Amino acid sequence: MKSNVKILAIVLLAQILASVLLLTGGERLEAFKAEEPLLNLSLDDLTTINITVHEKDQPERIESLTKDDGNWVIASHFSFPVSEEKLDVFRNVLFNVKRPYPVGSSASAAKRFEVSDDSFQTKVEFKNGEKVLDTLYVGSSPAFKKAHVRTKGSDFSYAIDFSSFELRGKGNTWINRDYVKIDRESVQGIEYKDILLKRNSETDTLTLDGLADDEQIVDSEFSTLVSATTQMSFLDVLGTEEKEEYNLKEPALVFSVTLKDGTKSTYSLGEVKEETHFVLKVSNKPFYLKVAGFQVNKFKDTTRASLVEKKEEKAETSTSSNSSEEADSSEETGAPEETASSSE
Repeated sequence: MKSNVKILAIVLLAQILASVLLLTGGERLEAFKAEEPLLNLSLDDLTTINITVHEKDQPERIESLTKDDGNWVIASHFSFPVSEEKLDVFRNVLFNVKRPYPVGSSASAAKRFEVSDDSFQTKVEFKNGEKVLDTLYVGSSPAFKKAHVRTKGSDFSYAIDFSSFELRGKGNTWINRDYVKIDRESVQGIEYKDILLKRNSETDTLTLDGLADDEQIVDSEFSTLVSATTQMSFLDVLGTEEKEEYNLKEPALVFSVTLKDGTKSTYSLGEVKEETHFVLKVSNKPFYLKVAGFQVNKFKDTTRASLVEKKEEKAETSTSSNSSEEADSSEETGAPEETASSSE
């Protein structure tokens, strides 16, 4: 009898505890509203985005993006302009996420998913001036291209479609790689060594200035030069201070590009001794940029002589080729005649 009473008491206690958990959990979930924005923000609302990254066996790292005169720059990386593609991570992804159904609603769940205030993989703080508008914690990944997240002050943890690696890169992963690239259609002229390319007013295309009547452009060499001088990419930003090792007082090569609006920029490339890269400085930009050697080597030795060829060279080659073909044809047609004659 006593044992039955004990069993009943245990069952009753379990039911009471379950009811309490359901009630308290229900109260928390009642506060949840589906389809609300996870982050009710836009880039226009912000002046600073601080990204704190925790990595195993590594010190805490903070990358800071700030708005400077309306443009986003990487404050933690020489205040270099941020890539538009990286800004789209916020603009078109995170700021468009709707709250899904929570996967957790407790402090222990937040800790387990690595999205708690003191235990997280990535923390993103959104500020306007000194005021923090919101904070997002990004944690573990439950599946490919999914991440656990939680906003500061909320009990709810969510699993959203997002790759946390989009936020965890170092400063140079945020840089605008198109910083020194130029739209070819906006170029009026290019000067390099003894080469002057100018835009033809009639055809609205770039061509070699001073092309003689018996000369023609070698298309492959011409395209390489135009592409190399207008579409140059770079590896990293070295800062805004010149160093002797950059060898820019005696640059390895210099070229200039003039735009249709009259703006002229001079590009100086210094060769770093015992290294495979060059350092680029553009006259109207403050930064020193690290450029891969192959980028420079593909047009370093280009001269006017390599850009042109004599028209008659092709003509002579063509005439010679035709003569050979005619001779071969004559020999072939002559063979049967001789055979026929001999048979008579």
